[in-house]
Amino acid sequence: MSQEHTSTDRIERFDLPDGGTGWWVGGYREVRVVLADPRFSSAAAAHPDHAATRQVPLDPDLILTMDPPRHTRVRKPAVRQFTAAHAERLRGFVERTAEDLLDGFTEPPVDLVERFAAPLTSAGICAALDLPPVDHTRLRAWARPLLALDAEQAVGAAEAAVGLTTYLARLLDDPGVWRDGAVAASLVADLEPEEAGRLLTFLLISGHVSTSVQLVNCVLELLVRPTEWRRLTDDPALVDRAVEELLRFSPPESGGLGPRRAVEDVELAGVLIRTGDVVVPCTREANLDPSVFPSADRLDVTREDCRHLSFGPGRHHCVGAHLARMELQVALGALVRRFPGLRLAVPPDGLHRRSGLQFRELVELPVSW
Repeated sequence: MSQEHTSTDRIERFDLPDGGTGWWVGGYREVRVVLADPRFSSAAAAHPDHAATRQVPLDPDLILTMDPPRHTRVRKPAVRQFTAAHAERLRGFVERTAEDLLDGFTEPPVDLVERFAAPLTSAGICAALDLPPVDHTRLRAWARPLLALDAEQAVGAAEAAVGLTTYLARLLDDPGVWRDGAVAASLVADLEPEEAGRLLTFLLISGHVSTSVQLVNCVLELLVRPTEWRRLTDDPALVDRAVEELLRFSPPESGGLGPRRAVEDVELAGVLIRTGDVVVPCTREANLDPSVFPSADRLDVTREDCRHLSFGPGRHHCVGAHLARMELQVALGALVRRFPGLRLAVPPDGLHRRSGLQFRELVELPVSW
């Protein structure tokens, strides 16, 4: 029997700013349902009519806040390009870039954020989009501030938005600047210019920030658990498995993959979700569900069959998942091989995270060896 407006250990009720009802969903199976079931709408959650229910505004024209059929049409060109085969074709480039960056580690300490993670993932996403190499540095400088949340960072974010928008508008107006077959050029052919610009912006920001944040968090989780780090240095063949476990244990998002709004009454795990209620699927909590992952609260780089939800199931599965996974495998593998004695250069409680809209981003990660 369903329970109207009650909570369970997997679903918890909370009040919205306008007095409406919201639900935190943390169970693995329940989160999968919310992310895949069309009765939970991303577009309805971002609709301007519901702005009063949110503390942070949502852009209804982002791919993350769309529903089919619009979502399917806008997403299709990116899905067609960002395949597993495409990521594998870039692996050699990412490997060479990682080696070049690590060659610069001549004297400790080194900030792993600025000297490795950020430039590596920047090079990866720019190469994936076939953007000119001479533009990689400024694209990285524009992309990173755009997830700023507090007032102090807002000015920098606004300036970055102008710079990135102007740059992309120039490219979209003159696709001849790209070489034949370029990924970015294909988006122009399939979408309206405004849609293509928004999709490119989303891909650039996600590719620059989310994978960099994930890589830094991965290394931190390993360095504060020396036994797990030594497992990898002793057996580098575990790196691919470790990447999946680290994605499960420490995903980059601070909460989940964005709110949904129920467009009809839905019973979820015995709880009645009413039409109009907001539902927040918490992938971080789902990844720690002990009914799915034995010893879920323990990082284990040897864990098998790690069916995490960090890239999201269903129609909003991360477009860049193949690229991100490959970059993490290459980066972690290179660090394990080149710097087996890697360690934190400061106490863990001396590390600080940047305030932001979505990601758990470390300001810096000083390491020694």
